[in-house]
Amino acid sequence: MNFKKILQHIINGQSQTSSNRGQSQEYGNQSQIRESEAKYRNFFQTSRDAVFITTKEGKWIDMNDATVELFGYRNKEELKNIWVQNIYANPEDRKKHIQKITEQGFTKDFPVDLVKKDGTIINSLITSVAVKDEEGKVIRFQGTIHDDTHRKQMEETLREERNKLKQITETSPVAITMLDKEGNIIFANKMAEKMLGLSRSNFTSRTYDDPDWRITDFEGNPFPTEKLPFIRVKQTGKPVYGIEHAIEKPDGAMVYLLINAAPLFSGSGELKEVIATMENITERKQAEKELQEAKEKAEQSDRLKTAFLANMSHEIRTPMNGIMGFSKLLREKELPRDKQIEYLDIIQSGTRQLLKIINDIVDISKIEAGQLKTEMHYFSLNETLEELYKIIENELENNGKAQIRLKLYLGLDNEQSHIKSDPARLRQIMDNLLNNAIKFTEEGSIEFGYELQTDDTLLFFVKDTGMGIPYEQQEQVFERFRQADESENRGSEGTGLGLTISQKLVEMLGGRIWINSKKGEGSVFYFSLPYESKRVKAKNGKKNKNKEQLKNVEGAGKTLLIIEDDPTSLEYMKALLKPSGFNLIACMTGNEGYKKFMNHPEIDLILMDVKLPDVDGLEITRKIRSSDYNGRVPIIAQTAYAMTGDASESLEAGCNDYISKPIDAKNLQEKINKYI
Repeated sequence: MNFKKILQHIINGQSQTSSNRGQSQEYGNQSQIRESEAKYRNFFQTSRDAVFITTKEGKWIDMNDATVELFGYRNKEELKNIWVQNIYANPEDRKKHIQKITEQGFTKDFPVDLVKKDGTIINSLITSVAVKDEEGKVIRFQGTIHDDTHRKQMEETLREERNKLKQITETSPVAITMLDKEGNIIFANKMAEKMLGLSRSNFTSRTYDDPDWRITDFEGNPFPTEKLPFIRVKQTGKPVYGIEHAIEKPDGAMVYLLINAAPLFSGSGELKEVIATMENITERKQAEKELQEAKEKAEQSDRLKTAFLANMSHEIRTPMNGIMGFSKLLREKELPRDKQIEYLDIIQSGTRQLLKIINDIVDISKIEAGQLKTEMHYFSLNETLEELYKIIENELENNGKAQIRLKLYLGLDNEQSHIKSDPARLRQIMDNLLNNAIKFTEEGSIEFGYELQTDDTLLFFVKDTGMGIPYEQQEQVFERFRQADESENRGSEGTGLGLTISQKLVEMLGGRIWINSKKGEGSVFYFSLPYESKRVKAKNGKKNKNKEQLKNVEGAGKTLLIIEDDPTSLEYMKALLKPSGFNLIACMTGNEGYKKFMNHPEIDLILMDVKLPDVDGLEITRKIRSSDYNGRVPIIAQTAYAMTGDASESLEAGCNDYISKPIDAKNLQEKINKYI
C-alpha cells in the first residue's frame, strides 16, 4: 500500500475516533476501530518516507522514525522541541504551504526546501491534508515528506551536462545529426546545416529516406538503401564506421561524406535513437578520383595486355600439353584399342578447348572492329535448347560433374517456339553461360531456359548453385579480359572473354544481359531478346591411360613427387614416368604437396607446377626449402604461363631447374637425368 493511502487511512481513522466515538452502529464497534488504528499505526511507523502530524500552529504532535532520521535528530523528543516553522529554509515557503493547504484542504508534492539539524538543505516534496473539527475548523496537519534532493541533484547535473553537450555539438567542426527509431531527423547542429546547405527546420522535417535526398556512391550510382548507416545500425544494433557516400545539396552540388553512426538505447534496452557524425571529404575524394583516373588510364592498357597474354599462355599451353604429349604416345607406341580411343578423346578435348580460345579471340576482335555480323532467320528455339541440353549433359560427365542436376525449362510450346533471331549467336551465348556455370559449380544444380516476359520479349536465364560472385565484382565480369577472380592462382580456366562476347552478342540481337548473384549461393545470368515468332507445326566409355617410357632414365628405387593441378597434365606425367620404375606420389594442390613432402622423406625429386589453385607453387617451394635446409631434394618447376621472368623467379624461390608446358618428353628426360 502506498504512502498516500496510508495517510488517508490514518486521517480517516483519527476522524472516526475524534468525532464519532460511541457511534458503533454507524461505523462499527470500538474493537474494529482499534484494530484499524493499530494496523495503520504500524504502517505509520514502518514507512520509509517521513510521516508527520502537527498542530496548525506548527507544533509536532507525532512523527515516525523516518522523519527523525530525515532531519538528523537523535530522537523524536529532540525534534519535538523544534517548531515546524524552523525547519523551512525560507519562511515564505511555510506561509505559501499553510495558505494552500488551508484553501484546498490538501497539498500534493508541494516543493519546498527544508533544513536538517546540521544546516543541510533538503529538497522536499510534501503531501499533506488539513484535519478539521465538527465545525469545519482546521485543528491539525498530517502528511508525508519525500526527500527529493538526489533527484533534483541528478536533474541539475543532467541539465548542466545537456548544456555542455549542446555547446559542444553546436560549436563542433563535425556535422552531427540524430534520428529517432523511425528514421525521422530530430536534431542537426550548425555544421550539419552548413555542410548540406539546409536550414534547421528543413533539415529536421526530413527522414533518412526522404525522396528529396539524392544519395549516391562516388561514381554517381544510387547508394543501396540497405547500406545506409541508419539502416545498418537499426538492423544490427551496433555502431558502424567509415560509411562513405555522396548527397546532393539543394543547389545541385554533390557533397561527399564520411559517416559514423551509433545506436542510443532506452533503459529497457530498446533502440531509441541513432546519432551520426558526418565529415566532408569532398576535396579528398575528388583529388583521389583524379589521381585514380590518371593512374588507371596510364596502367590499364599495359596491365590488361600483360594479364591477357599471361592468361592466354596458360589457357593455350595447358591443352597443348595434353595434345602434344598423347599424340606422341600414339605415334611411338603400339597401344590397345581402348587406350588409343582414350588418348584420342583427350586430344580431341584439348583441341576443342583450343578452338574455343581461338574463336573467342577472333570474335572479340571482330566485335571491336565492327565486323561481326548476325544472320537473322526463323528457327526452333526449343529444338536448339534441347540439343544444347544433350551437349551440356555430356560436358558435365566429361568434367567429372555428373552428380550435378541439369534442368531445362521451355517457356513456349514447340509450335510457338519458332522465333526470328540468329540461332548460332544465341547458342553461343547460352553455351558461354552454361560452361561458365559448369566451371564454377561443384554440386547442386544448373538450370537454364526461357519464358515469355512480355508479348514481344523473351527472358532467358542460366542458374547455378556454384560459388557465386561478390556484389562488388559483378559489374566487371562483363568487361573484356576480366573475371570475378583475377588472381593467377584461381581454380578455374577461361580467357575472360566469354561474358564480354555474350554481352556484345545479346546487344547485337537487340537485348540486354545482367546478373543476380550472391557469394557462396550461386548465380543467375539473365538476358532478354525480342520475340518475333512464326507458328510452325511441330515435328514429331571410361578413359584409360597410356604411357611412353622415358629413354635412358632409370627410376627403380627412386621416388618422385608430382604437384600438378591439371588432371590431363598429371596423367601425362604419370604415363611418362611410371614405366621407368619410379615410385610416384601425386597431388593436385600446393598444401597437399607440402604435406606429402613432410611425410615422405624418401622423396628424391619434386616436379612443381608453378600455378596451383590454392597457393602459388613458388611459395610452396620456399616453404619446402625452409624445412630442407641443405637443398637435398631437387625441385624442377613447370608452368603453363612461361612468361618472361618465370625462370629467374623459379630459381630465386629455390627451384633447381625449370621446364615449360607443353612438356617435351626428351627435355624432361634431360632435366631428370641431371638430378637422379
